[in-house]
Amino acid sequence: MRYWKWFLAGVLVVGVLASTTSPAPAFTFTTIGDGNFTVFDAPNAAGTLPSSINAGGDVTGVFLDASQNITTRGFVRDRNGNFTVFDAPNAAFTDPISINAGGDVTGAFEDASQGNKVRGFVRDRNGNFSVFDAPNAVGFTQGFSINDVGDVTGDFADASQGNKSRGFVRDRNGNFTVFDPSNAAGFTEPFSINDVGDVTGSFGDASQGDKRRGFVRDRNGIITVFDAPSSTFTVGSSINDGGDVTGSFNDASQGNKQRGFVRSAH
Repeated sequence: MRYWKWFLAGVLVVGVLASTTSPAPAFTFTTIGDGNFTVFDAPNAAGTLPSSINAGGDVTGVFLDASQNITTRGFVRDRNGNFTVFDAPNAAFTDPISINAGGDVTGAFEDASQGNKVRGFVRDRNGNFSVFDAPNAVGFTQGFSINDVGDVTGDFADASQGNKSRGFVRDRNGNFTVFDPSNAAGFTEPFSINDVGDVTGSFGDASQGDKRRGFVRDRNGIITVFDAPSSTFTVGSSINDGGDVTGSFNDASQGNKQRGFVRSAH
């Protein structure tokens, strides 16, 4: 497993964490009309990469701090345009990925006090950090998504299973549930958790030549695997509270063109 970070426009790659056994997900956005733009840079930024916005308009992401030798640091920009810059404890880099409605942020950072091991974190709205490693984690633990009650989903390398990349849910009290879909090969990658605890993502299916397939794991631990129509790979990237999933897939009927989908829960 390698770690990734990219500009959504694909202009600047900050650092990459993509699976070595399968293609990384890409996202295509379509809008009608220009809308109202607010352009911003984090303080002293050589480059700014927002990754998540909550319902109140608070944004989190990373930036390259020119005042600190282009160190990758985290930020929260509130709805009024005020910036809070932060680093996780002992961080060589800090990578915030998701912010919930209360302003809590999850992501990953490289811990210089542990040989630059990549670890997960939650930073609460008051700036307090909880650093975490999934059970038997070696190399990395990453928080990809945090819901409004403080549950986090992400992935980690499990030393007890040959460093296989596995999924987890860490609840608001710090308790871990580790999971894989049936026939998961080298990786399980959960990307989104909704407020009731349903998770979506993708995995490599060993029964289908390590084909990347989508999944939903519901709040009770029941996993449903899915493929978009005519897909050669499918990634679930976000799930709402009703269980509807959006993501992307390669469409074999259109020369493996990458396309978007919505999978309804009902």
